[in-house]
Amino acid sequence: MVRNEKGVTLVEILAAVTILSIILVSIFNLFPQIGMMNQQNAMKLKGMNTAKGVLVEWSNREDVKSFVLSSGTGSPPDGYQSAESDGKDYYLFTIEEASVDKLIKINKSPTLDNDAGKTYLIQVELKDKKGRLVSETFGYVSLEGEQP
Repeated sequence: MVRNEKGVTLVEILAAVTILSIILVSIFNLFPQIGMMNQQNAMKLKGMNTAKGVLVEWSNREDVKSFVLSSGTGSPPDGYQSAESDGKDYYLFTIEEASVDKLIKINKSPTLDNDAGKTYLIQVELKDKKGRLVSETFGYVSLEGEQP
């Protein structure tokens, strides 16, 4: 046995460097995944905010309110696509933009109907150009005190 232990052998240095390299490589592999997740979350957040903005806009538009009050017989707002009756009890509006398609569905029958007015369910879906759902939200078009 060697009794002189003043330094570190080459084998010990190689073992330490190898272990440290394995640890660093596994840590560095996490960074691209974290960046990709952050990008996906940012896109989802942007989609949610856009959907909420569309919902607020369409809930307050006078042309939408008058179209719903007239039971779909009046002048439809831009993007009116159909009011099909094959089990779909809503008015469908589609607005195509460069990055997403906006689908707005407004129920034909009021969700709430009393002396104070009528309330109709409105759903907003954002789909990318491949038809995949980006974001979805819902709210209500309120027609307070208005009767057809």
